[in-house]
Amino acid sequence: AVVSTQSTGDSEVDNSSSTLENYDQNKPQIGMRKGALKLYLTRLVTKPYDGNMLNVLDRMGSMHRVIKVELIHLQILLIFVQDAVIAELYSYKNSNQPGAAEFDIEGTVRAFGKVIGIQNQFISKWYEDPVSQCGHGPPSKTSYWCSIL
Repeated sequence: AVVSTQSTGDSEVDNSSSTLENYDQNKPQIGMRKGALKLYLTRLVTKPYDGNMLNVLDRMGSMHRVIKVELIHLQILLIFVQDAVIAELYSYKNSNQPGAAEFDIEGTVRAFGKVIGIQNQFISKWYEDPVSQCGHGPPSKTSYWCSIL
């Protein structure tokens, strides 16, 4: 068997088990990630957008950068989340459920798109490195995103 590795700067990552054939949906890590995603989505659509929510949005970038999740993977997840939530919103609008006929689908979809865009900015700032653009190290104190927080 060929073992492929990817350099992360600090260490080598073994990608030999990163194939679809080796994917095990019953691993504890997968359950933990599903639970965390469920909690995040629930928070996104039910909690007020105040200082606490901004801290949650900011932590998403911080925590995933620390565990070396690549930015592109987080952005792809945001696209998936946006698509899934919008599909559910349209499903509700087209249902016979109470309130569906009066539901402002256009305004809600536009607002949710803005939330996803803001989340992307909060995540991306943790990967910003004005010197090398490689994302190694904390955001610069002189960077735009650090100056607005």
